[in-house]
Amino acid sequence: MIKSKKLLWFGSMLTVALLIATFFVPTTLAAEEEAIPTLYDNTTETINSIETEATELGIEVPGTFYWLKNWGRSIQKTFTFNPIKKAEIDLTQASEQLIKARAIAATSDDPVVQEKVEAALVKYEERMEKIKERSDEFRAKAPELADKFMEKLTDRQIKQQDIMSKMSEKMSEEALQHMSQIKEKTMEHYGEVVGKLIQNKEQIAGHVMAALENQNKTDFNRLKHVEILKSLENKVPAEAVAAIIKAENNVLEKFKTEADRLPNELKELNYINYLEKVRRAPSKSIEIFEKIQDMNILPANVSTSLNLIKEERTLKADILMNGIENMDEASKMRFEKVQEQTQAHFEMQKEEASQIRTRLDDHYEDLPAAQKEMLNQYKQDANVIDNISNENLSEAQKKSPEQMRAHAPDGINP
Repeated sequence: MIKSKKLLWFGSMLTVALLIATFFVPTTLAAEEEAIPTLYDNTTETINSIETEATELGIEVPGTFYWLKNWGRSIQKTFTFNPIKKAEIDLTQASEQLIKARAIAATSDDPVVQEKVEAALVKYEERMEKIKERSDEFRAKAPELADKFMEKLTDRQIKQQDIMSKMSEKMSEEALQHMSQIKEKTMEHYGEVVGKLIQNKEQIAGHVMAALENQNKTDFNRLKHVEILKSLENKVPAEAVAAIIKAENNVLEKFKTEADRLPNELKELNYINYLEKVRRAPSKSIEIFEKIQDMNILPANVSTSLNLIKEERTLKADILMNGIENMDEASKMRFEKVQEQTQAHFEMQKEEASQIRTRLDDHYEDLPAAQKEMLNQYKQDANVIDNISNENLSEAQKKSPEQMRAHAPDGINP
């Protein structure tokens, strides 16, 4: 009799939960999850790139009825008691929100559209945080699935970081700062998860390196891999840090060996392209390029570009940290002069890249397959960069010190 009452009570609660989910959850999700606006107004190259990225993450580009899928997953999670199965759903939802942000970011630089990009990125980070929160239970409740999930999580995290690095072209300075914070947070979540799941902390670097070796290594991706490792330095247990730094140096040595084999013009083209991205978005890339500079393998004009970016960023950091009121006129003039020099140099570099590209195109059929792929990737990236008008370049590159001060992100004001 008691057992029957318990079953009846459970059945009643289940019915109520289903009714609430049926009538209220879809309405909420439909309001929150808008379809991606005018995605297919983009170039074929951009569309193909986004769809390929989605496939690599094991998902589809979210469409009109994405909210309905999300509703179904919310119900599924309610009745899933295995923490790793729940985390896999979180990982899928996180990847979908990131692809949604990537696709929306590619459609327009309109501030209203960019707000939707940021909203999707916030949801992405929240899903990744959920995985971290569930990770305490992984070994205890699903030990047979823990290692496999960790491999999947590492693979997805690397690809997600790479996707975010491609989203800077049409984003404002404030949005870029926000995205940079989200990249850092999600790497922090990942670092906590692997720290809990890997007993021998020194093996964390080997685990990450194994995943990196399975990634695409064209178009200087080795440098992106070093950036990911560098981001992990202060996010893994202390016992793992030395191995992470060693892994960074090993990847840089591999990069040097591979770069040395490239024709000088193709190598220079890739350096120019990479530095264009470095200038546009906050990242660890400056530190990585400094290491490459120490190896004495940078072409002279690329080394000049790096020095100008470093000086521009140092002066900008001083303005943001110390306050415009504490700057003398000479310092303000110096900053504005460096901005002008850097912009002029990058315009000249863009023209040089165009000439190199024309020469390579003339001998395209003679290039090995890997170099053709690298050149094609460069063209895709360059087309995006060429479509950015001067007014849509990173705002900090053109603002006077006073304007920069007025638009400084929260937390930077002294």
